Amino acid sequence: MSKKTKIILNRTEEKIGVKGSVIHVSSGYAFNYLLPQKIAELATPGKLKHLKMFTNIQNQQLKTSKIKAKIIVLNLEIITKISLKKKIGDNKKIFGRVNTREISNKILKYIGYQLDKKQIVISEIKKSGIYEAKINILSDIKNYLKIQIIPEINNNNF
Repeated sequence: MSKKTKIILNRTEEKIGVKGSVIHVSSGYAFNYLLPQKIAELATPGKLKHLKMFTNIQNQQLKTSKIKAKIIVLNLEIITKISLKKKIGDNKKIFGRVNTREISNKILKYIGYQLDKKQIVISEIKKSGIYEAKINILSDIKNYLKIQIIPEINNNNF
């Protein structure tokens, strides 16, 4: 019977496990392959304590970010739609394009929280009308918002 060695994985390996997991492997496998390739490190009591502390901090940060995300979702649900004025040409086509920064600035005005433009996903908007934007707050928390494009009235023609 071979002796098992306790190790901590430094990176995710398909057949072994995910990064940060503590596993038992045979001593030969650990000392001849995993440790020299820096795939894993020996699980000493100090490193295990450090890993536990690090995972506790990560879990705490995840909980606080989920709470903030839920507050943002509740605030976004208050908004029924966001209206943007754009110059319109023939066939209700808009000049320029609607970008995520404009939507983010409108959300800031309504709820007082600045979303990153990468969190907002919109399809290409070419005409006036009502469209839907997807707001990715966290990887598992999403919200949808209606965007209304309103023609900007020019009084220069009169």
